[in-house]
Amino acid sequence: QLCQALSPSAPPKWHSSALSAGSLSEDGHIFAKMHAGPQKSHSNGMKLSSLCMLFERNLRMGGLHRYRYTILGGSVGAADGVGFVFDSRLRRTNIQRMKSVFLNKHGQVCIRNLDRITKLPCSLPKLAEGVTVYLTVDLDQAQACFRMEDARGKQCGTADLSFASLFAEQAPLHQQQESLQSSPELQPQHLAPTPCATPTAAVACDAASVCTSASASSRSGFFCAIVTGGITVSLQ
Repeated sequence: QLCQALSPSAPPKWHSSALSAGSLSEDGHIFAKMHAGPQKSHSNGMKLSSLCMLFERNLRMGGLHRYRYTILGGSVGAADGVGFVFDSRLRRTNIQRMKSVFLNKHGQVCIRNLDRITKLPCSLPKLAEGVTVYLTVDLDQAQACFRMEDARGKQCGTADLSFASLFAEQAPLHQQQESLQSSPELQPQHLAPTPCATPTAAVACDAASVCTSASASSRSGFFCAIVTGGITVSLQ
């Protein structure tokens, strides 16, 4: 399975730009943000702290890549998340200009295509202190796998997905509808967001679109995490 695959690439570390928002350990694996940023009011009426975007120091070009992200301490904010950004270079940019796959605070698996977010019919437990998220990304096959463990190292569940739809041309609408009606893989399946003590389960999910083949633009990118509150996280 994809989640069990090993990554031949260099061990991931946080990019030095993280120093503008907090502190980095000497080995580059641990980031600490001591205070939440100023809150801003959004159109939905919620007040959220300013986003702090952390990313790894290496751009990944093709191949298979594996990450281990652990919330060592602190608080998880409403806008926090962890995932992989598809881009041709390392950079911090407006989040609404990104293409990415990510796990949000509530454990929902999502695909971002610029300003549009698709929540896939699969989920893991909520992000919380002590949780470890394993992310495996296959840039050649346009596939990703999220796996979560609780603070005791017990596996909570996994979610596999395809992100080919981010970069492929969509079929005509009537073909999409026919495919959705006939494809059992696109029927909603859920991992209830229950505490990590529940039995391990696996689920496969895909975006609700029909695609042809992934383009070359999907073959590069980097690991990324969004944090808002005072928090300490590690990347391995």
